[in-house]
Amino acid sequence: MAGAKPQVKVAFPVRFMMFWVRHLQQCIASLGELWRTPASSMLTLAVIGVCLALPASFYLATKNVQQLTAYWKSDAQISLFLKQNVTEQQRDLLQKNYIQHAASGRGRAGYQATGLGRVSSQQRL
Repeated sequence: MAGAKPQVKVAFPVRFMMFWVRHLQQCIASLGELWRTPASSMLTLAVIGVCLALPASFYLATKNVQQLTAYWKSDAQISLFLKQNVTEQQRDLLQKNYIQHAASGRGRAGYQATGLGRVSSQQRL
């Protein structure tokens, strides 16, 4: 190491200032490159845009699929419209029978087996 130069230690404030000076120099050089070659710069920007948009679109698609499957997994609901002349006792009896059949796990087949799935013209509620 006969020809090696001795290393000089640079103070922190000078290094900090040079950090920002180098960044400014590189920024100006990059803007000059964009100005000199606009076509390749636009293609580069388009590639960066696609690279940023692709993961975002996959994230949105995943979130939408999660919401859709959560909707499919939700409990089934039933809306029952009764005639206005139905008494409270008839309504309560129908509700009680439905709850008993739903709790037994027989579902629709249980209703049809007991005749509750079919409403006759005489018993229309």
